[in-house]
Amino acid sequence: MQDAGFAALPISVNVSAVQFRRGDLVAEVKRVLDETGLESRYLELELTESLLMDKEVVGEALTGMRALGVKITIDDFGTGYSSLSYLKRYPIDKLKIDRSFIDDLGTDADDRAIAVAIINLAKTLKLTALAEGWSGRSSSISCARRAATNSRAIWPVPRSRRRSSARSHVAE
Repeated sequence: MQDAGFAALPISVNVSAVQFRRGDLVAEVKRVLDETGLESRYLELELTESLLMDKEVVGEALTGMRALGVKITIDDFGTGYSSLSYLKRYPIDKLKIDRSFIDDLGTDADDRAIAVAIINLAKTLKLTALAEGWSGRSSSISCARRAATNSRAIWPVPRSRRRSSARSHVAE
């Protein structure tokens, strides 16, 4: 698509524990990148927190992915077997805040506090925070933006403001 003049967009792929346990994930990803011509910097693999707890299965694979230039996102962040030590142990690029904390940002102070804490944690670790399942309630996004001043978080564009191309708002 890039050869046809389209802007490069990242492609996110959810990866399961089964795929990691097979032991050939890095080779498989490299093969697909080679076959498709996709630059590795545009590929993002999404893993759950619980998968990261299995050090023997993911450690080497994530190091291999980093060597390829593939980005790693922790999906559903905050709902799994949270151990903050893996945030420094593994080459993580993004934290995707679980939608259970996003849905009621405008009305639930606890959800707002958790979302802001995750955003600030990501900022401190030089990661990006993503809001999962955003449904376009502008009051909620405004609350989170104000609460997380000087943080970097990516918020999907509300449906009412979308055009034909995929974009996202960045709060900085």
